[in-house]
Amino acid sequence: MKINLYLYTQGLSLGLKDGEIYVKSVEGEILKTYPSYLIGIIYVYGNIYLTTQLIKHLLKNEIPVVFLSTKGDYIGSLLSITNKKHLLKYRQWEVFKDEHTKIFLTKEILIKKFEKQKEFLYQQYKNSNKIDDFSYLKQELENTFLELKRCHQFEKKSIIYQRLKSKIMR
Repeated sequence: MKINLYLYTQGLSLGLKDGEIYVKSVEGEILKTYPSYLIGIIYVYGNIYLTTQLIKHLLKNEIPVVFLSTKGDYIGSLLSITNKKHLLKYRQWEVFKDEHTKIFLTKEILIKKFEKQKEFLYQQYKNSNKIDDFSYLKQELENTFLELKRCHQFEKKSIIYQRLKSKIMR
């Protein structure tokens, strides 16, 4: 279970030594050490110092720091956005800015939905007496599907997939 650090004493400094976060008094005496993997969030009230080495470690290990005034008013936060999930979401968002890619992916999704719908309808009607209804629905669905595919044929799928992959997996 992760712990949250609340630091109130003015003039304290936080640093990193051998993978542990230490709290040092104004006089330079180490008051307490914590293994960094146990830290969830660090709350800093007022004038408390963080070493550059610690800041880099906190960002790398995605440990947020919340800066507050001595009265507890929010000033700001130190958060890492290098988390793989954040980067992936950001890159996916960037890919969708390209109109051509957006249209391509929309068509791909629709084609897959049509394929699944055809299978679903077949499963629903195959053992019933409503085979005429199924034949009609299947034909309508097939016509729509073929038209969609025809519109999509001019796309060079492998090139687009490679472009997408390279943009997302940078």
